[in-house]
Amino acid sequence: MARQAQDREDLLRDAKALVPRLMLKLKILDEPCELFAGFRDNALSLYFDADPVYQFNRSRELRRAFVDNSIIKAVAGELHTWQPERMEQEVAMNSRAMSTAESKEFVANLLRRLADLRETLLQGHFEIVGQVPAEGEGLARLQSWLDSVRTIEIAQAANVA
Repeated sequence: MARQAQDREDLLRDAKALVPRLMLKLKILDEPCELFAGFRDNALSLYFDADPVYQFNRSRELRRAFVDNSIIKAVAGELHTWQPERMEQEVAMNSRAMSTAESKEFVANLLRRLADLRETLLQGHFEIVGQVPAEGEGLARLQSWLDSVRTIEIAQAANVA
């Protein structure tokens, strides 16, 4: 995951496993945003600035996210949140399963964000900052992926497979 919002260009250049990949400037939920999107086969990673980040597996299931400084991972079809606890000498990661209500709210927020992204792209309200390959199909793949999403399923594991 990106450390800072300005790392977008580094992702565009360095995320070599994600092809195609692209970076856009747009507004999501009325907020200016740099969006990085990249595919590893059919597994999509979306970075809305540095936070939130959503990663899906090849079956389009949510496998991992980074939201409000928390890492969220799929574990056996449930969402688990991992939050850093800074101590004097180390950082511990505290983990807990999200409640059903928390998971539903999380997925609803994600679906709203994806729907707004889809609509923004359909209306052409964006600027392509860069893409790899330069004349690639990244935008068309992203639009097609967004068009296919009606619900979000939670993956069995956080890995890409």
